[in-house]
Amino acid sequence: MNKMKNTWKNTTIRLWMAVALVLSVIAGNMEHTVAVEGQTLSTGVFAYLDVGQGNAELIRTKRQAVLIDTGKKSAYADLKKQLKKLGVKKIQTMVVTHPDADHMESADEVIKDYKVKKIFMPKVQSTTLCYKRMMQAIADHNVKVAHPKAGTTIKLTSSCKAKVLSADAGSDTNEASIVMRAVYGKRSFLYMGDATARVESQILAAGYKTASDIYLMSHHGSDTANGVLFVKKALASKYKTAVISVGAGNSYGHPVPNVVRRAQKYADHLYRTDEKGCIVAKTDGNSLRFSFQTIRHTTYQAGSTRNAVKSKKNTKKTKVKGKSKVVYTTNTGKKYHRAGCRYLKKSKIRIKLSEAKAQGLTPCSICCPS
Repeated sequence: MNKMKNTWKNTTIRLWMAVALVLSVIAGNMEHTVAVEGQTLSTGVFAYLDVGQGNAELIRTKRQAVLIDTGKKSAYADLKKQLKKLGVKKIQTMVVTHPDADHMESADEVIKDYKVKKIFMPKVQSTTLCYKRMMQAIADHNVKVAHPKAGTTIKLTSSCKAKVLSADAGSDTNEASIVMRAVYGKRSFLYMGDATARVESQILAAGYKTASDIYLMSHHGSDTANGVLFVKKALASKYKTAVISVGAGNSYGHPVPNVVRRAQKYADHLYRTDEKGCIVAKTDGNSLRFSFQTIRHTTYQAGSTRNAVKSKKNTKKTKVKGKSKVVYTTNTGKKYHRAGCRYLKKSKIRIKLSEAKAQGLTPCSICCPS
């Protein structure tokens, strides 16, 4: 009798062990919910959108979406296509790293089309039309504005926070860029805006942690930033992935070859939007999985800053008034600028807008002259 009881007991134990094993396997294979450090995280999406010579990044966790920069107005149709493909209908929060056109020219459209509730942005202001349009859209749609400070932590979504490493570090818009390190579970993501080498030095001197699984390199791979020590420390992580957001064949020469070599030296992977298109990283807070979505650009040309198509009505109006708009160029530049643009520090040549266009010059994506 005791032998039968023991046999039944052993069988029951083995049965429950088998059930537990099956349940653990099922749980291990679940893609959408994984326990990390005491909390359950859904699959988060961290995407680096292909907007040509500009920046736009997406963070999506559960049903919450955050857009970091928007790219240029001429690439807005491409931005919308990518957001749609990634399942984004509303954007609760925006981060405008700094008020340069290649980072925020579509901000007014995004605010209107995606019902943005809150914007993080530096205090530095701009006189450009796109900045004025953004501020008007903020007022029209009652968007809450916050100016984060270095050393503070901001809440991007309910499960993703970011440490601000720099903001308003100078009066120059690039130096004023919001630099932040976002964390989702055990994975980390560094966003640089167009921060300069001086800002990088300040971040390192402050002792902030920069090591991140995905490091979005500053200023489209320019050598005005991305110093050796900073790149090395930023890539001292598990996944060691560098990303450069850049337009194919751009007239700035981005990314600079020595910056590319530097990234290749310290990164296990270097992905560029001009080569890979939209770069999508998915994570459960532990592992990272990458995929790429090729974008067929139909709304912009490399190096362009705005849609060049104007209505016949506006064109005729300009001719009737006989006005000749004045812009500025440099001795060696291929672009024309507004007065006061930082690219005019070394040389400044006054020229009619019509002549600049006739010479094949294109508008600066920073000062947005036309």
